[in-house]
This record gives sequence, structure tokens and C-alpha cells, in this order.
Amino acid sequence: MDHTLAIDFGTSNSSVYLLKQKEELLPDDNGNYLFPSFVEYAKGIVAVGDVAKKNLGRPGHFVVACIKRILGLTFEEYEQIDEKGVFGCEIVRGEDGYPRFIVDREGRQVSCEEVAAELFKAMKRRADTFNSPSVYDQCYITVPANYKDAQCKAICRAAKIAGLAVTKMIPEPTAAALSYLLDSQIEIGVQEKVLVYDFGGGTFDASVLTYDNEYGTNGFSILGEKGNNRLGGNDVDLAIMEYVKRLARETTGEELIPPGAKARQRNNRLKRLCEDAKLTLACTPNTEIDLCDFSEEMECVNLTVSTLDNIVSGIIRSTIGVVEALLGECGLQKGNIKRVFMVGGSSKLTAAHKGMKGFFGASCEFPTIDADHCVSLGAMKVLEADSSEKAEAVTRPLQSSYGVGIDEEHVLLVLKRGYVAPCVSRRYVFAPFCDGQREAKMKIYRWDGDPDLSNASQTVSLVECQELFSLDLSLKNGGVAGLPSYDLSFSFDFGGSLSVSCYAHRSTTLLFSHTYKPLYGMIWWVCLKTENRRVKSFPRFHL
Repeated sequence: MDHTLAIDFGTSNSSVYLLKQKEELLPDDNGNYLFPSFVEYAKGIVAVGDVAKKNLGRPGHFVVACIKRILGLTFEEYEQIDEKGVFGCEIVRGEDGYPRFIVDREGRQVSCEEVAAELFKAMKRRADTFNSPSVYDQCYITVPANYKDAQCKAICRAAKIAGLAVTKMIPEPTAAALSYLLDSQIEIGVQEKVLVYDFGGGTFDASVLTYDNEYGTNGFSILGEKGNNRLGGNDVDLAIMEYVKRLARETTGEELIPPGAKARQRNNRLKRLCEDAKLTLACTPNTEIDLCDFSEEMECVNLTVSTLDNIVSGIIRSTIGVVEALLGECGLQKGNIKRVFMVGGSSKLTAAHKGMKGFFGASCEFPTIDADHCVSLGAMKVLEADSSEKAEAVTRPLQSSYGVGIDEEHVLLVLKRGYVAPCVSRRYVFAPFCDGQREAKMKIYRWDGDPDLSNASQTVSLVECQELFSLDLSLKNGGVAGLPSYDLSFSFDFGGSLSVSCYAHRSTTLLFSHTYKPLYGMIWWVCLKTENRRVKSFPRFHL
């Protein structure tokens, strides 16, 4: 396990841990541990980090921002994003149906994965300065809790371009909780429930964990996760921008940034100034936004913490709405939560703390943790635990539902999102449709919607599902219509693999088994727990 990396891939900032003999958060030449997630393209040279961020909005500079927010999305999905001005460069539809960035005056295009790869290359170079040889046995990368399969695969492809092979992906709120729970000296009671409020630059995630030592190990079970990939610090910056524009319009009677060829550039510049003001207000009661480059009649805007709280009140209510929905899905009340971890750069907003303390009340504790680095530290803790076989454990619910096609329009859900891995379904019986049938094709699907856990026979529309694979069944002697012939079983393991097994009816004779494993390994555990959980039994059905 020498020479391993853990990367916190953030929308606004990223960071990297190196594990050799011990864990080490890696700084740049100036001692900064956070790595701005900005990429600049200029005259055949690619710049990343602080240099690129400083050039955002400057004439003649092509800087890509917030790549994490768009990575893995199709162009149609990108078009559904309400605010498209956060990405820096112009975006067009590529021949493959995915967004591409225009990065020079000649119209050169680069893919989202190529942009992300430049960030991973830069973090690898930072690790290389502390490590020789620069070959990494394992690489863990953090992702939002509700990242889709296509987004995870896009990260893997970007990392591969950068020369990194992703070993596992770790949900960000899980990593944040582990960084605290596995190191904390605070005694946590059995069955005590904690909530992670992860408010980053581009995404918001929440998760509920409970401590459990029933099986002789220190285990943390994730009861539920919920998030919004379009809610983060970037939305705070845009809200400040709109406030400044409205104030300028009311004061001068003119638009601060009129429509035109330079509107995108000027908006990028203003957004950076608003972000700087937001960060300043984390440590001072007031600041000024210099508007000399935008207006001759209005030199600056004074911004206070109180004003900022009012500006972002709607955004904070949205995060609390996600938390409230998560508690409902977990069957919990506010009083069941004993501790809340405020994680991510945007969680430092006073409005976020006021909102959460007001929601949970005085009986809930808010421990002080490193909001900026706890996600990458948690990822490294997972690496350490995997390598040293520590006793701490984490179980996690499925993030998607899986089922089988029962006709040309419907899929029956067998394993549902929310079930705890590892999980195994009861055998499902199927029978031939007609006498003498010797062959059949069975298709297996994934569904990313919200299942009804109380409905044992829930079906969903086939058009809403993604086909994973198909099984070709053979009936040696033909079959009798309606007479059960084979049993089908689904299982989902700790490593994120889905297995479908077929048995002779009412027999232990395994006829065949097929396993679907994604290109990445989603983290489901720190070290395996002794418990082998199973989902509740369902009545049989006939295909």
C-alpha cells in the first residue's frame, strides 16, 4: 500500500493526500493545501490552479471552471442546467453528443474529460514532488453522494488520461464523516445518529450515519444519502452577482453588464470578485466589491455579513429541504440527530450555521472540524483501513435500483435503492410463455428513481431504465406454459457488483451466473463487517 493517493475532486477546490509510511496532505510551493479547480488554455500551454483562476474573466484568456458540475452529462442534460454562465468558456455540442469547451480564438474544442484530466495531472505532479518513484498503486477519488454511473465513469476516464487508475470512489459525506469518526476522541454512543451537511462549491450532499458495535467491531452504517448536484457555493456567488447587478441598476438606471460580445468575459470577472467578497466575509464583518472596471457612476458596493445572510437565505432553505427530505426517507425526526458535521467551504457561511442550528435546536451538537480538508482526509482513512485491516466498518445503502424486464414496457424492481449492501433477493420463479419453448432472453436493468420500499411488486417504465446486460436462457426439454422451470436470484456485494444467478426450480443446482461490475469500485465499506444483511423476502412472481 505504499505510494497511494486520495483525491478530493471539488467543484471550486481540490486537494490530495499521499500515503507512504504515513498520511500526508500535500501543499503547493506556497504552502497552500487547496488546489483551485480551474484550467486555462493559452497558446498551446495549459495552466491549472491559482494561475488559471486569476485569469478568469480577463481578455484573451480561456479559463474553464466548475468542470465537476458538468462532467459526465450529455449536452441535453447540460441544457437543463439553469445557470450556464459558471463554466467560464463557451460550450458547444460535440459530435459525440457531449458538451465541449471552446478554448481558443480558432475554435479549438476540448472535452469535459480532457479538462478534468488536466486537474488530475496537476495533482499527480504535486504528489510527484513528494514521492519517488511516481507510480501509484492505488488512487481513491471522492464523488457526490448521488453521482450517477455515467458521471463516475467519466471521472475514471479522466483519471486514466492523467495516468491514474481509480481503485475506488468514495461518497463525499461518507469520507467527511469517517475523517472525524475514525479519529475523534469523543465517545459516540451505540445507535447514536449523526448527520453530515456537506455544502461544497458546486454540490450539496447530506447523509445520516449511525454507530453500531453489536458485532464486536466499531461500525458505522449509512442510513441514507441525498443531495443536489446543482446547489453549492457557485450558486452563492451568482446570488451575490444578482444582488450587485440589481443594486447598480437601481442606483444608476443602467445595466452593470449590458449584452454584447464581452458579456461572458465581464460576468466571469464579476463572479470572481463576488467570490472573493464571500470568502472575505468568513473572517470580517464587511467588505467592498470594486466596480471601477464595470461602471463610471458606481465605484463599489459595500457588503456585510448580515446582507449576505439575506442574499443566500433561499439557498440555505433549499439545503435544509434536502436534509428534511432525507430524514423522512430514513424514518427519523429532527430530535433523533445528536451531532451535525458542517463540511465543505460553503458550510462556513454564517447563514448555513444559523439555518441548521435553528432547524435542529439546542439539543444538537455541532463539532468543530476541518471543513476544507476532512473529505480528502476521510478518503485517506479509507485507504489506511483497507491496507491495515482495521476493525472499523461502514455499510452503505444501494444508490440505484435493479430489476428484470417482465414485458416490453415494464421492469420489476428486485433490489431497491436504500437496501443495505450486501443484499440478496429471494429467488424469483419464471416459466415459459408457451408449450415447447426452448429459449428465452431476460434483460437486467438499473433504475435511478425513488422507489416505493413498501411495494414488494413495484414496476417502473422500461424507458426510464438503463439496460445493463441480458441473459440467454435455454430449456433443454422445452417447457410447459406457466409451469415454473427456473429460479432467478439477485445479489449486490460490498464491492458494488451486481450478480444474477439462475438455478433449476427448487434446486441448489446453479445453471449459470452473470456478474456486472462497473469500471470503478464504489466504496461500501472500510473493512468488512461480520453481519451479512439481507433484504426482506418478497412473494414470488411468474415471468
